[in-house]
Order: sequence, then structure tokens, then C-alpha cells
Amino acid sequence: MVIHIGEIIKSELNLQNISVIDFAKKMATSISDIHDILERESIDTGLLNKMCIALNCNFFSLYAAQEELASDPIEQLRSLELNLNDY
Repeated sequence: MVIHIGEIIKSELNLQNISVIDFAKKMATSISDIHDILERESIDTGLLNKMCIALNCNFFSLYAAQEELASDPIEQLRSLELNLNDY
């Protein structure tokens, strides 16, 4: 599953009824920069963190969930067993 972060941010803006103009003001950047960001499939983590704060939404959790889904369940169990053996 590929995450298109720009599309996800655009959806969050719609959910929160925040216009691109208002979001640009919150982010202290231009409207054209926001439009550019919304077209991106990936984004710098510093910028994404700023957007998380501005929208009060943890976009990083999408990537963590993707990693959990992509990993082998048997390998996850082995990892848990190894961790439990430490105690």
C-alpha cells in the first residue's frame, strides 16, 4: 500500500473544513506552496511534523500502521518471543 501523503492531508483539510488559504496562513507559507505539497506523494518529516501540529493530526501513524501490515506475522511473533525471553 502506497501512502500519498498529499491526498491524505487534502482529505484532512476537507474533514476539518479548512481552506487552502487558511492552511497556508497556519503554516506561514504561500498558497502555491500548499498546493504543491498537496500534490506530493512523499514529504520531509520536519514539514510533516509541522502539519501534524497545525491540523492536530498524527500523519506519522499512517506510516507506522503500514509497516506493521507489511511485516511478516511469523517474524513479529518471533520478535515478541525474543523480547519476552529477556525477562
